[in-house]
Amino acid sequence: MKPFKLKSIEDRLIAIRLIRKGDVYGRDDTLSYEAEEPLIEFFDASYRFPESALIKDQADMPGCYSGDRCIVSTIFKKELSNGVKLSTPWPLFMSKENVKSICEWLLSELTEEEIKNSGIEFHPDFYKKNNTENCTMKESTNFFSDADIFDFDRGYSEDKLLEYTNRNKYLSTNLELTNKLIDDIHLLEQYVTESEARLNIIKSKKRILMARQFFEKQIDDHKDYFIEREIAKHKFEN
Repeated sequence: MKPFKLKSIEDRLIAIRLIRKGDVYGRDDTLSYEAEEPLIEFFDASYRFPESALIKDQADMPGCYSGDRCIVSTIFKKELSNGVKLSTPWPLFMSKENVKSICEWLLSELTEEEIKNSGIEFHPDFYKKNNTENCTMKESTNFFSDADIFDFDRGYSEDKLLEYTNRNKYLSTNLELTNKLIDDIHLLEQYVTESEARLNIIKSKKRILMARQFFEKQIDDHKDYFIEREIAKHKFEN
């Protein structure tokens, strides 16, 4: 599963990986997860492994493992609602908005059964826009549907869902075409020996790589986890 990424207070990229029973996890992906409740791990995705590091080739690590992991229900706890400092040697702090985004992502990825069986506790004031440190937290309750969690309209019109789906298709198609161009130019590069021609190929490859980066960012920015969940539920019901 693709990790969820967000920016820390220090503007570093944090990756969060969801681990289910049977998945590998831990430093260097050397452990096998056997518990029923899913787990999340935190990585500094801005970290660049040195060329001599073997881990970047041996494990599916989205960055430098921070040393932090927790079962999914923990991230919903009141104690973490104001943010979390990760255990990296350098400053890496997730804000309250970061924690909220992680919870939203988890609600989109976890099944209804996983949410129920994890015994996730929800504190309603945690997500309110006007929340202050002095507000009174309501009594926590177990919840079984994320429809009761957020204080904004969860309904989506067919037009909005269609618009979202078409935009996704447009971006994905362009990214697929860009990746094909990169493969083609890699192949061409193998057969070109003349220096000026190779220089032009390198320049073209750089522009195509920038285009791929642009489409990847557009896809990430466009993704709405609540709409994704709504679409998934609609497909399941039909």
